[in-house]
Amino acid sequence: MTCWCDDCCHNRDFECQLGANVGITADHECDSFVDYLDTEIYKQVFYRRVERDGVQYRRKCYGKREEQNGIVFYHLAKELGGEVLCTEEKTGMSFPHRVILYENYIAKMKEMIEQLTSVNTLPDEPEEEKDETD
Repeated sequence: MTCWCDDCCHNRDFECQLGANVGITADHECDSFVDYLDTEIYKQVFYRRVERDGVQYRRKCYGKREEQNGIVFYHLAKELGGEVLCTEEKTGMSFPHRVILYENYIAKMKEMIEQLTSVNTLPDEPEEEKDETD
């Protein structure tokens, strides 16, 4: 069955993976919809490094944990691609996914990871300073 709801965890390339098991409500809506961000694999805790007034903090976030080419990172994308923003586990630094797809960037990323302090050593970001646009 064709499905246009890309946020549903059952949708793969515009095809519902439930097949004939899909239920449709009287309002013509799918009653099997499950937002992929609400699934357990996207509920892994990680910390992003943020800066406010010259002070670095850690911000608690949730996402999917993955490892590629020896680099552990988190993201919220349903499918990884070059421009998907990821957060490296140890440092809490963000990077576009494409960076760890090429050998010459992988070595630079690993060097950066070794040089930066762990995000876990930073204080938690004060609640009143959080800005969801970061």
